[in-house]
Amino acid sequence: MIKVEGLTKRFTPFQGVFEVNLEVGRGEVLGFIGPNGAGKSTTIRHLMGYLQQDAGHAEIDGHDCWHEPVAAKARLGYLPGEIGFPQGVSARTFLRMQGELRGHTDTRRRDELVDRLRLRLDTPIGKMSKGMKQKLAIIATFMTDPEVVILDEPASGLDPLMQDELIALLVEAKRAGTTILLSSHIFEEVEAVADRISIIRDGRIVSTQTMESVRTALRTALKVTFTEKVSAASFAGFAVEQAGPRTLVFQPRGDTGEIVRALAPHPVADVETERQSFRDYFREAYRGEVA
Repeated sequence: MIKVEGLTKRFTPFQGVFEVNLEVGRGEVLGFIGPNGAGKSTTIRHLMGYLQQDAGHAEIDGHDCWHEPVAAKARLGYLPGEIGFPQGVSARTFLRMQGELRGHTDTRRRDELVDRLRLRLDTPIGKMSKGMKQKLAIIATFMTDPEVVILDEPASGLDPLMQDELIALLVEAKRAGTTILLSSHIFEEVEAVADRISIIRDGRIVSTQTMESVRTALRTALKVTFTEKVSAASFAGFAVEQAGPRTLVFQPRGDTGEIVRALAPHPVADVETERQSFRDYFREAYRGEVA
């Protein structure tokens, strides 16, 4: 449904996107992650037909995003990273305008989302907080039940409860077969809904992998607490960090038996296993420590 091939847009020799390749199949969710300025929003703007590429192409449902923008966006829901709302109108008026533009007059889905996200429709947009405006944008994105959804930082400005509600909404959309490109720094969103992830850094895709392979790659550490003070230097040859006067964290390199044998002569009080978080994994990916 979404395909980006060899997409290149140079703003300077070192700024832009370079030979970006992405593909999101029908009913699939792709997590699109990377540090600020890596090229996520630039890639998305090409999919929306807002920028013309220097090379390569972008398409949605077989339609070229630059040459056929209307057809490409016919069944699309889009939530931009930077949202500009008309001033002097209420949320109700804005959503009615959006529905009319899309030829969608049935308000049942809209009303369901309004109740779910606790938005007051008669509030003037100019008096809304950032979080309220973000909820309004989410409702506008999903109220027509689009087949393809592109989200650029959808949780921006939402409180934790509304972030959870957004994740639930994304899970439901995925189950309904919606194709989703999700650009997000909220790793819980990506973990909950993505089938695959693509990592972009300095304008280039550096890794694309399934979430299952990411889960397999997460490291498991051993947190060992001793009954007396201990130094990491006592375990030369091991990947170990000092986590406290009586606590060390070991990073196993395969079988943990070697660590257990090395611990045997020492006064160990407790051993805990700690799995690497998705957040830490993605941070390493941002720094270039994950292939």
